[in-house]
Amino acid sequence: MKTILVTGSTGYIGHWIASELSREYKVKGFSRRNVDTSFELIQCNLLDEIPKTKFDILIHVAAIPDIKECEEKPKLAWKVNVDGTRKLLELAKENKAEKFVNISTGSVYSPTLKPLREESLIKPTNIYSETKYQAEKLVKTYSNIFEAVTLRLFFPYGPNTHPDKLVSRLIKRVAEGKPILLNKNNRPLLNPIYIKDLIELIKLTLKSNISGYEVFNVAGGETVDIKLLSEIIGRVMDKEVIFEETGKESPNYQALMVKVKKNLGFEPVTKLKEGIRETIK
Repeated sequence: MKTILVTGSTGYIGHWIASELSREYKVKGFSRRNVDTSFELIQCNLLDEIPKTKFDILIHVAAIPDIKECEEKPKLAWKVNVDGTRKLLELAKENKAEKFVNISTGSVYSPTLKPLREESLIKPTNIYSETKYQAEKLVKTYSNIFEAVTLRLFFPYGPNTHPDKLVSRLIKRVAEGKPILLNKNNRPLLNPIYIKDLIELIKLTLKSNISGYEVFNVAGGETVDIKLLSEIIGRVMDKEVIFEETGKESPNYQALMVKVKKNLGFEPVTKLKEGIRETIK
């Protein structure tokens, strides 16, 4: 049985990944926190020396994901998101790992109204996105040593989502009867990915043969604007949704999934209404 090391394994996405994969693999998790888990948990802070442990595949989720915190502490963001990635790549090299899966973000792309392909212009607009893109470039440099994959996530959501994430914020505002702020033309357009669909993609990634380095957009199957997404939330919660127009411009964050479907055979199956219902339970 292969051993998989998941970093950030007690965070929202990392915990989902580690817990679900532990049904099929031997899973170890790196985390700063010491909590009860269904897998072996190893204390690790990316600012410190990385613990030595054996594994076959590394899934790197750990990061400082909060945009505001990254702006306020850019040096810390760099040390964790970039230097921490370099340490983990070296650990994978020492272990003669067969694969390194890097969890990144769709926010590395330049703001645009067009749907985003993996080849679209890269132009991070904040410290968080910049550090994630620099980490991507590091991962690519190791792809002659082991298979390397970057997954650029677009608005992951599901049960126990971090409260600062978009879908969580919308759910909270609808529940409290607060207005949803709408930009011009109700933008952005986006296609959020439900957490269980993301897990299925990661399983496909683990079983696939990657030649060198690959990047994949990871998003859901339905594209909505903020107004429609909020209305879906309102219907699920049986709440009236209040809107307030801001008059502001906004880019779109719509990911095209052609490459991941062609290369990995992945198609998200969870409908937004179903995913929102499961998130709110």
